[in-house]
Amino acid sequence: MLNHPSLTRIYGVSSVDQLLGPSDSLAELMTVCSPIVHVTADDPPLIMFHPKSGKSVAHSIVFGLEMKKALDLHEVEALLNPVRRDEMPEAIVEFFAEAFGPKTIGGR
Repeated sequence: MLNHPSLTRIYGVSSVDQLLGPSDSLAELMTVCSPIVHVTADDPPLIMFHPKSGKSVAHSIVFGLEMKKALDLHEVEALLNPVRRDEMPEAIVEFFAEAFGPKTIGGR
């Protein structure tokens, strides 16, 4: 995962090797840049997909699991869905229908 081209630009380093043993200031920047630390209880429902296979995966499944933990901690509805790419459209429709569909009186 450390070979993703955006990493050197995001963190202002010349080599991804610098991210393996970051300085204190770089480690702080890495934390601030993580969406995990910005989760709050008023966040909207979130669906995350992680392909079951493929070489173009930008995030490790570990990121998805940690993000899901943070969302659960704040009671934000979230779904981490490991799917094949051809299954994504159906899973997206199901999630949005559940999360944003018609509400009933006294219920969600």
